[in-house]
Amino acid sequence: MRLRALSWIVLAAGALAAPPAWGAAAYPPFCNAPGITPPMALTSHAPTSEDYPPLSVMQGETGTTAALYTVLANGAVGDVTVVNSSGSLRLDDATTSFIRRFQFKPALRNGTPLACNSSIAVRWNLNDSLDALRASVSFVFRPAKSEFPAGAAERGEEGAVMAVMVLGDGDKVENASVMQACPFADLNNATLAYLRKQPVKSAVVNGRRIRSVFAVMVEWTQRPGADPGGASGARPSDGSQMQTHP
Repeated sequence: MRLRALSWIVLAAGALAAPPAWGAAAYPPFCNAPGITPPMALTSHAPTSEDYPPLSVMQGETGTTAALYTVLANGAVGDVTVVNSSGSLRLDDATTSFIRRFQFKPALRNGTPLACNSSIAVRWNLNDSLDALRASVSFVFRPAKSEFPAGAAERGEEGAVMAVMVLGDGDKVENASVMQACPFADLNNATLAYLRKQPVKSAVVNGRRIRSVFAVMVEWTQRPGADPGGASGARPSDGSQMQTHP
C-alpha cells in the first residue's frame, strides 16, 4: 500500500484570499506588515498522523486546506477562517482544530504585544509508514507466515488491509468486510478468513458484552521484528473495554 507523508506549507501572508469583510479598524494587521516584529512559533506547525481524522484516513481523503488565523497579543490563536477548502469538511475542520492549538511568542510593535493575522495551508496526505492508518483503528493484526495464502510469502507479497469486524455479544465474529484493500487479491481474501477466527472480545458496557463494530488493520508482512501472529494496539473509541483473549 502506497501512502504519502503528511506535510505542511506556510503561505505568504495575504496570498490566500482577501480578508473577511470586517471593519478596517477592527481587523488586525498581517504579521509581516512594516513595523511589526512577527510572532515566534512555540509549537510545531507540522501535522502528524494523530491529527488526521480517523474516518478520513479510512476513506483515503486527502487535500489542502488554506486558512487565515489571528495570533492574539497573548500568543494564543483567536479566529480561524478557512479560505480555500480541501474538498473535505472533515479535513477542513481538522485544520481549524490543528491551528487553534498553535502557541506563539506574540508579535511586537514598538515593544508592545499586539494581535496580527497570518496564513497557512495544511496539506493532508497519507504517509508511507502506515502511522496514520494504525492510529485510526482499534486493533492491528500481523498474521504469522503460516497464515499467508499459498505461495504469497514465497512471491514476496506484502500489504496492509483495512477492514471492519462485527462481533456479537458472544464474542463471535458475525461479519468482516474490507474497507481499503492492498494490491494483492489473495491477501485481501485471506484477511476476511483470518479475522473470522481471531479471539477478540466484544465491548463491555455496564458489565455486559454488547454487539460491537470497529475498524481493524491486518498487516501482511515478513519484515523482521514485525511481531507476527497476534493483535496489538487495542484502542477503544467509546469508553468501552476492547481487549484480546490471552
